Amino acid sequence: MNNLILFPTLDGKVIVVSKNENKSVKTIVVDPDSTFNNIIYLNVVQDTLIAASNNKVIAVGTGNLNVQDYEIREIITSDSHIYIATIDGQLIKLDLNLNEIASKKYKFAKFYALAFSNALYALESQGYLIKVEEDFVKDVIYDFSFSSSAKTITIGNTIYFEDNYVTFK
Repeated sequence: MNNLILFPTLDGKVIVVSKNENKSVKTIVVDPDSTFNNIIYLNVVQDTLIAASNNKVIAVGTGNLNVQDYEIREIITSDSHIYIATIDGQLIKLDLNLNEIASKKYKFAKFYALAFSNALYALESQGYLIKVEEDFVKDVIYDFSFSSSAKTITIGNTIYFEDNYVTFK
């Protein structure tokens, strides 16, 4: 993957361009069925391309293509796993072949952001921060006041909101 450039498009595709040949070598359609199919996530983990729209996640590895349907609110990756927050309040842990390893359901939860360090952290709209241990057995819920109208973005293990940020170690 070192000689490839990936371009996410607004119509649910990822265009793969070879740096060596300076031309498009493949077009991957992530979500052909959806009306709203912008690419919301794109990353390469251990030579596996992970791409997602609001309704699908795909993993393209050496010789294999895996696709799963989810109503995705937020998605992140770690060194060897994919974490998804769904619209219906689930946190899901997948391997790089999109096999579900574990999940937790939080009734009435609406997740704004996910971050990962040694655990999964989910920022929830009602003013909570949920810490889920990597094995998905134990979780801790913290009061975490922030304005739900604030713009929120996550980069790695840091969640940025308004003029503030929190980094997880």
